[in-house]
Amino acid sequence: MKLFVFTALLIVAPAAHAQKAAGPPDKAPKAVKITDVALANGDFEMPMQGTQIPGWAMLQHAGDPAYEMVVDTRRPGQGAQSARITRTKEEWWGRLQQRIVAPHPGTTIEFSALLRTEDVGPLGWRMYVHFQDGSFAIREVQSDPMTGTQAKWRRVTIREVVPDQTRELVLGIALLDAGTGWIDDVRLRVIDDGTARPPPEKTHPMALPRVKSKTQAKP
Repeated sequence: MKLFVFTALLIVAPAAHAQKAAGPPDKAPKAVKITDVALANGDFEMPMQGTQIPGWAMLQHAGDPAYEMVVDTRRPGQGAQSARITRTKEEWWGRLQQRIVAPHPGTTIEFSALLRTEDVGPLGWRMYVHFQDGSFAIREVQSDPMTGTQAKWRRVTIREVVPDQTRELVLGIALLDAGTGWIDDVRLRVIDDGTARPPPEKTHPMALPRVKSKTQAKP
């Protein structure tokens, strides 16, 4: 009797294995879609408009002007010019940034740029991304600080999944200490592996009410 049971197991087990092997094939992985997003004056090739760098908001923490923010033709990372921020007197931070409509939550963004520095203090020269719903920052991500003098251009990348309820991205670079930082060839790439989803209609509980703009772009 024991021999019969053992023999049956030997016969049935291969049959079960054969049935599994003959089952439906695994689903093919979803195609990954990669989109390069054009940023405003991301290569800094546009000439200054008075004291402004086109496409970029030029900000500092407070007080009298404490930063020189200009385009610079000396040793650009690519093209004919880059952007430069130099701290001229003590202040918390100076920034260049721009705001865009966010890709759908669940996508992954890669925000990158060429950077170099001269005599930058320990708090550094940092890229950052704010994931926002209105004025509320859902998440802030910063690159590691670039400090001291790094004369060679280096590409720095922030890679992050877009959180739920994100409707805007604020992309920027900040000088958080003394010294000079340069930035060039700013890029944004969106990677969708099929997990993207529209943001919910309901705003984040900490966000201010959204108001739709009635302004239309001029032709």
